[in-house]
Amino acid sequence: MASDMTSLLSDDVLEHILQCLTDFRTLRAAVLVSKRFYETYSEHPRTITRRVAWNVAGPALPQAIRLVRHPVVADDDDDSDDDDDEERSVPFDFHVDASVETTDGPPLTVQEQEQLSVFAECASKLEDIFSFRYKDRSSKQSKLNSLESWRFRRAVFRLNLYSRIFNLSMYRPANLEFDDDEQVEAKHQKDLSAKKAFLVDFLTEELVELYAVSHFLLDLADWASYCGTGYVDSLMQCRDMTLAVGPHRILEAYETGSFTPILDQADEDMDGDLISDAEERFLEGYLSVPLTSIWERRKVTPPKLPTELDSTIWYSILENVQEHDTCTLCNHAKGINIWNESNWDYLQGLPAFNIVNLHRLLMGRLRDTYHITNRLHTECSKLAVPSTSRFLSRLIGQMFSLKTPEYDAWQNIFDLICTECLQQFMASHLHLWLLATMRAAGDPVQDDCWYGYSCRTQVHNSTHATKLNHLCPQTRF
Repeated sequence: MASDMTSLLSDDVLEHILQCLTDFRTLRAAVLVSKRFYETYSEHPRTITRRVAWNVAGPALPQAIRLVRHPVVADDDDDSDDDDDEERSVPFDFHVDASVETTDGPPLTVQEQEQLSVFAECASKLEDIFSFRYKDRSSKQSKLNSLESWRFRRAVFRLNLYSRIFNLSMYRPANLEFDDDEQVEAKHQKDLSAKKAFLVDFLTEELVELYAVSHFLLDLADWASYCGTGYVDSLMQCRDMTLAVGPHRILEAYETGSFTPILDQADEDMDGDLISDAEERFLEGYLSVPLTSIWERRKVTPPKLPTELDSTIWYSILENVQEHDTCTLCNHAKGINIWNESNWDYLQGLPAFNIVNLHRLLMGRLRDTYHITNRLHTECSKLAVPSTSRFLSRLIGQMFSLKTPEYDAWQNIFDLICTECLQQFMASHLHLWLLATMRAAGDPVQDDCWYGYSCRTQVHNSTHATKLNHLCPQTRF
């Protein structure tokens, strides 16, 4: 059937069809099922492959091809002689000339096609998150225009390559053996020179794009650490170091809501060795130090670090940033950190709203009462089943139905609320939600304690804490 249909089409039309395919798997399938498609592909393999590659990676294809064609350092675990080990212990001499960003060259091999697809999918997912966070919180799909997407993706591909060249395995103790401080300094300068050699050929605006996307990735790593444990992992103390595991691991950490993928990759790259002060010297300022050196040499003012109220850095990628919306309750513009039902779940990666720390929002002395905090954690954990990704949306949505007259200005779940106002709302309603949940579960309704959530006795007297209801305001003073 397919053969009969293609026989009615000209060679030019068949070539155009193949060039419009969105991925390499579809291209291979088309070539295998149709003789005409196979013949057309055989006549124009370079053109068709390059066009499909463009469909996969977009206009950042030159950066993507450079990434997949860059040699990867061999693993030290394989059997090799001492000379090979010594050669790999100083891997600062890779070819890092930016001019190799090109679509010229032989057609992509099947292995390169698969790698390109993986890297492009990672960049696409990161773009969706970046767009959702900084451009349009109402959509989980990227709303970046073609120019913005190109800026973002080429920065992701370049950072991915940077992390492959300057991999954490370079900084294993076995690869940084030295006898004195002079050797340490010499090797450190060699490492820094290699990093600057990679970066120096990029235009200043491209370096700013790289810097912006690197901070976006670090923010995702921070988010994953808070989401998983309620605190920042010690690896983030040397913050730039996290970039060395690569964007794909940071994306995995975000998607799983856990810092574990980053830790696992770091452990694998470091061969299980702990990072000592000597290695930390090489990893501290992993990207920021060479960038600062280049900016100083060019006499360029470094970009400002992104903050909650300063989104200047994101304009290096975006033409517009969603930073001017005002809070429904306080009428103040609070930058990008403003929330409604579409992005409540992102709050899980912020310290105050993490499930581990949520009890700290409870009124009065409830936060110090084990009976209450344990029940709160139990009920919140139920909302995290089957997926933790919608935990806060469920929780805040249920609390919204219990809101007190004080919050009448907040009329629907799509109204934008700033972090401070939302935190105050949850603090004043979390005990009401817990009480409603306990009653819905059939728990007996206890008499209210005169001192309510301000009661001191509940903290140290478990019998009193369970005998009376403390999820209520104080009535005796």
